[in-house]
Amino acid sequence: MTLTFGNRTTITQGIGFRKGHNTDISDDGKTIIVSGMGQIHIYTYNQSTKLWVHDINTDITGNNTINSNIISHIGNNNATTATIAISGDGNTVAIGFGTIDKVWLYRRYSSWWQLLNTIINEFGTSLSLSHDGNRVAIGDYDVTQKIGAVAVYNYNLPSWNLVNQKLSGVNLESRYGHSISLSSNGKRLAVSAIAEDNNRGTITVFEDNNTIWSVLQAAIKGELITGQPIHLGYIVKLNGLGTKVFGSMNYGSSNPQPGTYEMVHEY
Repeated sequence: MTLTFGNRTTITQGIGFRKGHNTDISDDGKTIIVSGMGQIHIYTYNQSTKLWVHDINTDITGNNTINSNIISHIGNNNATTATIAISGDGNTVAIGFGTIDKVWLYRRYSSWWQLLNTIINEFGTSLSLSHDGNRVAIGDYDVTQKIGAVAVYNYNLPSWNLVNQKLSGVNLESRYGHSISLSSNGKRLAVSAIAEDNNRGTITVFEDNNTIWSVLQAAIKGELITGQPIHLGYIVKLNGLGTKVFGSMNYGSSNPQPGTYEMVHEY
């Protein structure tokens, strides 16, 4: 695995460990979280030495006591299955497995990562954090015959509290919440349902009106290609201001040739 910053490159251990199966990066590009076999790693870029630093004493891994609450899942299972996210400021990470109803949130204090709390009964097949890490969106596109659901929580020391109402899909197999994305302030939320509308897929952007999540406009639908499942929203990303939404599509099995393409909508 190769990590680069500018024109400088450092090689980290990767062969046989499947590092990089899932990754996320902070807004300033100086902290990354990387999943791998049995471990979840965090690297921070040292501006003075021009190196990526991985300190196992402060890392979130299956071999570290700081990770005692999830060691049975990371240590005894393949952590490449983990869903991971990092906040824009690089100081909060979220970890879910999609097969157990807990999402773990860690925050960096000086050189140590401390467990903030666990959120119970949320499976976390998709995750997104606000810039400051005080708001987390959690999706589960497999729940209730793959209808899917999304919940947003806000951190009010010492617990995480549900923000407004939970959001859910409408139709069976719609896979609502396959990909989700929060704006920097956590006030806007993009949610995809990749199998909605006969597999065209949809992306809906919501805004927090302090009491409810309100829809900004009608859902964006995948472009119609005859006979092809478009699956709009395979990946969804909001820009920091929440004024633009990026969506990728994973389509096709015959004509046109299978592939992916992307689009950006501006509000």
